[in-house]
Amino acid sequence: MIQRITFILVFVLSQSIFSQELFFSKGENNTRYDYTNSLGQSNPNIHSSVGNFYELGFVFGFDKSTSVLENKFVYDLSLTLNQFNAKGGDYNNTYSWKTNYLGFQNSVSYLLYGSDVFSFRLKGGLTTSTIVSGEQNKNNTYYTLKDSDFKDQFKGLVLGPLVGLSVRYQVTPVFSIGAGYNYSRSYNVTNNNSEKLVFQTNQLQFGVFVKI
Repeated sequence: MIQRITFILVFVLSQSIFSQELFFSKGENNTRYDYTNSLGQSNPNIHSSVGNFYELGFVFGFDKSTSVLENKFVYDLSLTLNQFNAKGGDYNNTYSWKTNYLGFQNSVSYLLYGSDVFSFRLKGGLTTSTIVSGEQNKNNTYYTLKDSDFKDQFKGLVLGPLVGLSVRYQVTPVFSIGAGYNYSRSYNVTNNNSEKLVFQTNQLQFGVFVKI
């Protein structure tokens, strides 16, 4: 895991000579677990819960003759940390799950409206991630996910296609702020079991951008 994290960091930093902006975003995930058992049946007792989201990366403008804010297409390359949490239970048991997924996100956004100080974009992308820590609470008793009956659904490679909208405002020639909304469904592509778990996430985020 340490080698994987180091590789991602080195790869991202190696792109900085081509980048136009550095950005950091923080936000909130509202995640619902879409779980199906070996018979293909869903569990109606699992409900959504809130977790944090962090993102650090670079912005690349395809049109080198104008600012990133005015580019028709923009490519983002970033390192992400997502908390995908949920809760549930019935009359006999209560459950909650808290997870941290470290990943690598690629996205392209299209300019719907832009000026020298403001932009509004449509976004599409893909996040690749893997769990780095997690716990399950069952009837007020905590277990690490590696000891949980659900561990196979959480570990492995998770792919998360996403779509969203974002706005940006240029505060100074080198500094801008932004906000956005993303919707994603994250699939464990290395889980070969008959039981499946999908993270369905609505994400709100706020960020700062610095021209470099």
